[in-house]
Amino acid sequence: MASAATRFLGMTRTHLALSKTGASLSAAPRRIRCRPSWALGATLGDVERVVRHGDAGATVPAFSPLLTLSWQGLFRSSSDELYHATFESIEGETEIRLPFPATIVQYNDALLDDLDAVSESGGEEAEVEGGDGSGEWLVEVEVEGLDVDENEILDLGAYKALLSTSPITDDGRHITFESGGSTQGGQ
Repeated sequence: MASAATRFLGMTRTHLALSKTGASLSAAPRRIRCRPSWALGATLGDVERVVRHGDAGATVPAFSPLLTLSWQGLFRSSSDELYHATFESIEGETEIRLPFPATIVQYNDALLDDLDAVSESGGEEAEVEGGDGSGEWLVEVEVEGLDVDENEILDLGAYKALLSTSPITDDGRHITFESGGSTQGGQ
């Protein structure tokens, strides 16, 4: 479902990779496809359920969920050798949110109906750096211009710096990101 004209736009502090699509590359309003970043994707276990928050045409305020991914997986404790590690079954929910208001254009139903594909939708860091950013998008939204705080859309270097200072927790139980002086979280 990737568009022939897709270009990487940037990363968000909410751990999404954004791509501009189609004719919207230069015109407003802009259509943007969203997928989890590789860092967020690494915290997801096996996705068991996807909840869509709103239909096409719905306007979603900044930091409101577009999707909720319910997942389960195994958490391995850190250890010097595998036989010293402990494993724990964990489950959680991760909300997919944008740091700016947007209108839902469409969900990638073909992907969202394949839970294994959703689990893998974060991709790899190299896909973002070397590709067109089309990836396995989850939702396409429309925004009027990109009149958002420039600190909310990061280039790859700034996103990597964010991860080095505010990593997503290793166990995936709680994802925290900072925006506008407040802490937002999702499980």
